[in-house]
Formats: sequence, structure tokens, C-alpha cells
Amino acid sequence: MFANHKTFISATIIYLIIIKALVGQPMERNLAELIPNEIKDWIVEGKDQVLGPHNLHEYINGGAELFLSYGYHKLFSRIYTSSNQPDIIVDVFDMATSQNAYGVFSYSREKEDTTFGQGSQYVPGLLLFWKDRFYVSLLFTPETEKAKQTAFQIARHIESSIKSEGPLPDILNLLPQTLLVKESIRYFRHHIWLNSYHFISNENILHIDNKTEVILAKYGERELRQILLLLIYPNKSDAKTARNDFAASYLPMLLKTPYVKRNGKWVGCKLSENVLIVVFDAPRKESVQKLIEKIQKNLHKK
Repeated sequence: MFANHKTFISATIIYLIIIKALVGQPMERNLAELIPNEIKDWIVEGKDQVLGPHNLHEYINGGAELFLSYGYHKLFSRIYTSSNQPDIIVDVFDMATSQNAYGVFSYSREKEDTTFGQGSQYVPGLLLFWKDRFYVSLLFTPETEKAKQTAFQIARHIESSIKSEGPLPDILNLLPQTLLVKESIRYFRHHIWLNSYHFISNENILHIDNKTEVILAKYGERELRQILLLLIYPNKSDAKTARNDFAASYLPMLLKTPYVKRNGKWVGCKLSENVLIVVFDAPRKESVQKLIEKIQKNLHKK
């Protein structure tokens, strides 16, 4: 019995080591299983492509950085062709986590739409959507009605093949909903996307890395619009350092007071534990204070 007990303990230890090694790693899946092999009147052209992080640049010239900055894992690409129709190019990106897939999608979204997956964006000749850890692109340009309907059929197949939905980033729960322009939300973990709405710096003065969660969002009507920058750091010390370096570089008066008027608009900067809240371009001091106070209240609900 003692020997069996030792064997059991050893097996358990090995199992726990394997599980620990796999935590945070995407479970491998054959992405081809998500895409239909046959579509009426359309055939698969050429050979499917599977690309990893090392050769994504060869496929998306100039656009790979977006995906790589979001923890991109791999890509499966297939082309469908039909007589007198544009090719339909289907790209399925495995982004490792649903938060990464949402983040990539947040940069293509122009309006709130859930026609496909957990969020989608359609413009003539292009359909984008995300579901779970997958970000999907279908390109069919110049668009025809037949190509559009076929692309939508393929999208529905892929959507149904992805059985589960993935969680959104927790940081979204901190956003006050009143006056939020939902399609403006940008989620990222890389400082290269920091200047999306408002130029802050060419340098990484906020010390954003892959351990930092960041949200950019717009609030208010167009003529009174203000920009929220919300950052969650691993600990209080990192957040305090980021706050001090940001203030010293961007607007030194923020080191003395949390609300500063600049060029006729208000800037606010508040640190709450490991969360840094910054508001730009506010029309009034009161609107900055109100937005920051609502976020702090949401923090206390966690």
C-alpha cells in the first residue's frame, strides 16, 4: 500500500507540474475545423496558410504589429473562389485569450454591433467579428451581393463552430455608462496605441507593458467630448511611479493639484491604489471631477 501511495503522490505532482506549465497558454486547436470545406458554387483556391508570430509580417505587411501587441498566437487563412466573383479571403486569428481578441476588435470597431459573434463590424467588402479568443476577418472586394451572402454564410458557420463566448476584460466594469461613447472604447496593453485619440508623448511615460491594462474611451456629446485614460498596474508602487513620471513629463502642475486647466480645457489625474485615472479635454472642471468620482465609486464596488 505504501508503494501505491508513493506512486499516487508522484503522479499527482507530475500532473500539477503539467497543469502549472499550461496555465495561461492557449489550448491548441485545428483552426481549419472552424471553417467550412465546401460552399455552394465556391471552391477553395490554393493551399491554406497557417502562420505563427515569426512570419505574420510576411502576410500582413505593415499591419502585423497590431496583432503581435495583443499576444497573437497563430493565423489560419483560406481563399474561396467562384466564377465572375471576387475572392473571399477568410482569416481566423487565434489571439490566445478572449481579452486579446476583444482588444484587436476594439481597434476596428466604428459602431456597436453584435450581428456576428460577440461583436462585429461590416463595411462593403469586409466583415470583422470576434468570439472567445478568435478574431475573424472576411474580405470580399469589390463586393457583389452573391459574395456578401456567401461571406455571411461562412461567418455564421465559423461563429457556430466556436462553441463558447469568452470573458471581456475586467477593467471595462470600471467605466461609468452615462455619456460613454461605447464604440470609442479601446483596450490595450502596449504603449504604441496610447495616442489613438489624444497625443500624450512619443515616449512610454506611463510605463505601459503587458502587465498593464489600459482603456481609452470618449465621453459626452461631440462638442463637449472628453477623453478618459484608465490604467491598472500590477501594484501600487508601479502605479505611483507611472503617475509621477506622467505628470512631470506631460503637465508638471499635476504634481501639485489633480485638476489643471490647459488651453481652455481641463485635465484631471487621480491615483487610487494601483489604478490611474486621467481625463483630457474636459470642458469644465466639474465634469472631470464627476467622471473620476464615478470611476472611484466603481472601484469600491469590486
